[in-house]
Amino acid sequence: MQDMLVVYTMGKVASTTISEAIEQAGRPCYDVHTLIESGLLNDLHNFSDTNSLPPKHFGQSLTIFRDFANPKQKVKIITCVRDPFARNLSAIFQNLPQGAEISLAGITQRLEVTNPDKPGAWMRKDFLQSTGIDLLKQPFDTVQKYAKYSLGRFEILVLRVDLDDRLKEKIISDFVGVEVKLERKNDASEKWYQTIYADYLANGRIGRDWIEACVNSHYIKHYFSHDEVQRIQTKARRFYL
Repeated sequence: MQDMLVVYTMGKVASTTISEAIEQAGRPCYDVHTLIESGLLNDLHNFSDTNSLPPKHFGQSLTIFRDFANPKQKVKIITCVRDPFARNLSAIFQNLPQGAEISLAGITQRLEVTNPDKPGAWMRKDFLQSTGIDLLKQPFDTVQKYAKYSLGRFEILVLRVDLDDRLKEKIISDFVGVEVKLERKNDASEKWYQTIYADYLANGRIGRDWIEACVNSHYIKHYFSHDEVQRIQTKARRFYL
């Protein structure tokens, strides 16, 4: 049975860039955001309720769901880590209805009804339930910004999104066994909402409690150094209401 290769990570952490680079290098690869039954069923209901077609990653989740859960299936997983404040804000804009005219206050409202610790929650719920592995309990070197684990049938590569792209290419290439060249995809600067996004970065305001929950999580302190956490906190606190 051939090893399965999966870019398995939360949304808005550059997974498309990585998965497409691997596929272009000739290595079959799946790009998914959930591999637990409850998550798939919830997404399926949401697509049905909104009368919309599911994105590519959802179809790939359905395709590999049973094989991934097979205890005899060996799997290589790449998952990514990003500053949670930037990640959460990016996800809100990614999910705006195409061409929507939404006020800065409206964007804040959408943000504040989401879980401020969404990245940590994804690891504790989705990744842990599907693999049995709690990544937040695995050691991580915040200086080198990546880590590899060999745990049972899983080989796992965890990468910080802010790792230098050339170094990222080398680490990924070594992990998957083919030479990978990264080309940025799904970047906010190329989206229809880029003007709104820039305006929000300059003038948006967010409740203090939500910000503090986002930038004081176990997730951020596990994957970022003390100095990095302080810089992220300083950046986020500029948005205080």
